[in-house]
Amino acid sequence: MLVDFFLTHLESLSASIRKKQIEELAKFISIHTGSERPAYLTGDLNVVGPRRGMRSEEEYDSMVRELSQTSRRRLVDLGSQLVEGTPNPIKPSNANRIDYIFVLLSGGDGNSQKGSVALAYLLDAEVAEGSLSDYSAVVASINLPLDSR
Repeated sequence: MLVDFFLTHLESLSASIRKKQIEELAKFISIHTGSERPAYLTGDLNVVGPRRGMRSEEEYDSMVRELSQTSRRRLVDLGSQLVEGTPNPIKPSNANRIDYIFVLLSGGDGNSQKGSVALAYLLDAEVAEGSLSDYSAVVASINLPLDSR
């Protein structure tokens, strides 16, 4: 099965810049993906997302709306299964969910297109000493269904 895969890192400090980036990203995905196959959007979007059992914030809801409406596809947040935010070993109290794996599904039975996903955090003991990032990485294993064509 062919899939389209997008990875990005959005502005961390300015919500107004992020909003413009999300609009541009939605248009870019809409132009560069085929409507007959799923498209994955992953990355550090720097938008605080909901955790299991909690209400989402307006910026998250706005981002999901923009991505869904511009692409005219159903957006599924595969990371919504994560209970906690992305671990921040430098500042543990700042564990917000800002890393995402979304799948945009075309019409019909979208569940058969997305496959299954398992997510986990890659805890890096060296983060506090200044490794590649201030947050722990998200590791995903995605099993896609075989193409039936």
